[in-house]
Amino acid sequence: MAAVEAPTLQTVKATAKFVRREGKLYNTCPVFDRGHEIARYDKRHPTLSEIRQGITPGQSAVVIEVRGVRIAPLVCADVLQPGRFDEAGALGARILFTPVVSPFRPDDTLEQKEFRDRSIFLEGARRARAFVVKTAAPGRVFGGRLQGRSLVAAPWGFLARDQAVMPGGLDSMPPSLYAGQVRRVALRRSDERHGRSILREDAVVYGARRRPRPALD
Repeated sequence: MAAVEAPTLQTVKATAKFVRREGKLYNTCPVFDRGHEIARYDKRHPTLSEIRQGITPGQSAVVIEVRGVRIAPLVCADVLQPGRFDEAGALGARILFTPVVSPFRPDDTLEQKEFRDRSIFLEGARRARAFVVKTAAPGRVFGGRLQGRSLVAAPWGFLARDQAVMPGGLDSMPPSLYAGQVRRVALRRSDERHGRSILREDAVVYGARRRPRPALD
């Protein structure tokens, strides 16, 4: 099994910001490892509001290998496309980071939040056969208030969520508990990789040669 230091997840940061390149504006997710940018990914499914603001869609998937674990970012509305989770799994990603700016819904019910968490992020983790780390921003964007709910999903269920949805959620669960589970299973899946490769040729893979997706259990 590949070796990885204990603070692997805690030293990798994926965020999102608007960046202008070659005269075009992108919603970009730079990925940092211990203070150094190691990759960046452009959101491929901007919202109608973003398109009106001049955001250009990105063109390719990005996968980064950090000390034996493959990581893939998705940005906000990208998670509404189930095929993006399939794609990340096919590229061998074991952890998906998804910076999200969900709009605040004053009449939102716990049942509606539960449905979204399960139908988008838990289902995405199952499709990718990987962990999904949703990092939701608070505050405002384009003048609208944001919801700011984060979670960690595994293919078999949630490891951490907002306490309003799951009592004993993010605030009461030690990060080392779910981070340790993510590291162990991600490394095991990386070590067991075999089977037929179905990788896209336009994907960008950092840090290692492409490897096929593991066969289904």
